[in-house]
Amino acid sequence: MALTFSIYSILVENNLTLLASTASNYFITAASGSTTYFNVDNKGNLSTLGGHLANATYSGSYTDGTIIDYQIGNGRIIVGPNDNLSLYTGGINGATMSVFATNSITFYQPTTINSNLTVTGNSTLNGTLFSGTHSVLGNISATGSISSTAGILTTSTYSSTYSSGAVIDYATGNGRISVGSNANLSIYTGGLANTPISIFGTNSVIMYQPLTVNATYSTTSAAANINISGYNTKGGSSYLDFLAATNTVSGATNPTKWFRLDNSGTLQIINSLYSSAIFALTDSGALSITATASAAALTITQNYPTADCLLQLRSRDTTAWTRIGSNGSDMAIITGGTDLTNGTPGLHISSLNNVGINGVATRARLDIKGAIAGYASTQTYAYYALSGTTTNTGYYNGSSQTITPSIWADQRVLASEFDAISDERIKDIKGISNNTEDLDILKQIQITDYQYKDKIANGTNNFKKVIGQQVQKVFPQAVKEQKDIVPDIFKLANIINGVVQLVADVKEGDTIKIIAQTGELKVKVISVNEENFTIDNPLNEECFIYGKEVDDFVVVDYDALSMLNISATQEIIKRLELLEKENEELRKLLK
Repeated sequence: MALTFSIYSILVENNLTLLASTASNYFITAASGSTTYFNVDNKGNLSTLGGHLANATYSGSYTDGTIIDYQIGNGRIIVGPNDNLSLYTGGINGATMSVFATNSITFYQPTTINSNLTVTGNSTLNGTLFSGTHSVLGNISATGSISSTAGILTTSTYSSTYSSGAVIDYATGNGRISVGSNANLSIYTGGLANTPISIFGTNSVIMYQPLTVNATYSTTSAAANINISGYNTKGGSSYLDFLAATNTVSGATNPTKWFRLDNSGTLQIINSLYSSAIFALTDSGALSITATASAAALTITQNYPTADCLLQLRSRDTTAWTRIGSNGSDMAIITGGTDLTNGTPGLHISSLNNVGINGVATRARLDIKGAIAGYASTQTYAYYALSGTTTNTGYYNGSSQTITPSIWADQRVLASEFDAISDERIKDIKGISNNTEDLDILKQIQITDYQYKDKIANGTNNFKKVIGQQVQKVFPQAVKEQKDIVPDIFKLANIINGVVQLVADVKEGDTIKIIAQTGELKVKVISVNEENFTIDNPLNEECFIYGKEVDDFVVVDYDALSMLNISATQEIIKRLELLEKENEELRKLLK
């Protein structure tokens, strides 16, 4: 086999042997001593001390003037005279990647990089896939998508006209997300002037456009659409101020309201000055409204054309509603679930301020219809009534009977006139009162000067009246007994876990009235010892111990005393008339 080659210039500083190889797979071997510098095998492959090029050929039709140009089929690697490196997979027009002398890299085809890549300049991506880290100190622009384990940016390009100096700035049409050098995040929907939301480095969020949250979950235990948590906000360590709303219109007054939760779960709305909770809703459903101006604290308007109910109330142990509403210009309260228009109101106040109880007021300013039937009375009392054209008075001796009172007053009833119904047709008349006996009774009644013990409730006025127990002895039908509280203790005392630190004339089972910080309370005595007594309320505060409840609280019917006085006066008149007659007869005799 003949071998032909040409050598134009050879510079050898050491010994060089150039010979046909005796090995079956090499045609040419160049070596110096024991070091082989290149081999050309029988397939045309060139091997050098620095590497291997297999089946490589040169073609000047591709990139004339290149320093290195090797091709295997359409695969090609070229090092040009300007130190640029290009890799091809389909001829010169099918470049996959170029590495330029300016240290920039251009990928022309989808590329997979399985290690980390750091770019100190700009990076242009056209479908490149990084399985490692892609660090860019300049800008990134992509005609495709940029994906990572953290998310995806689709069809994104950078434009300095939006937010110059941004750390991240991606846009799709007018949609844009930008992270500035100050760690602020902005989301745009219509260019820089149309920013729906900005999140600042101070952890504050501003929404410039209306926000709609629309989430649909397939399970009933899914989380809320918006979750807010935290504490130690504007109100202090016990509060989470989760929303502040401000009306920015020109001339707005008190424009801000704060929404917060306290550490007991109470939802509060705070006024514009952040000085008062004007609305509070506890976790148990208790609602309070605090008004600091002259306007009404609560205004309810019912605009439905056929509705008349403004408020419905129902206690936990009943299914019946109590309804409060307006029927026309009147106000009514209905119990038992009946509607306001057709039901009988328990309380009715007309537009003329007439008040009806158990119905509408038609007979007087205060019109009470009906009575409490079946009230068992064993009390003595006197009565004064009109029978026909004459007055009628009498008394009840205290034997058991059932009465039907419509009004019961613990104190005085005042009026310019008192009209008593006294028709004889509704009475079983027993006879005319004995004037002589009435005069004898009247002479036994004692008129007493006194003041009340409870001067806070009754003042310090002097009274000249009767004493109930004394009247009860001589005229019992003018007196009745009932349950009431008497001020027989009337002292301050400390209460420690329900133990009253006071010696008092009480016994187990007594009911006493105390005045606590929350108001008046009735409590039961459950035990008594020499130094204190225990009540059924575990109070821990100083209270005023008013007195005990008694069953024989005496009430005097002063109308009965008046009628007794009329009858006794009639007896005195009879006696005066008799004396005058006797005197007249004596004068005649003397003449």
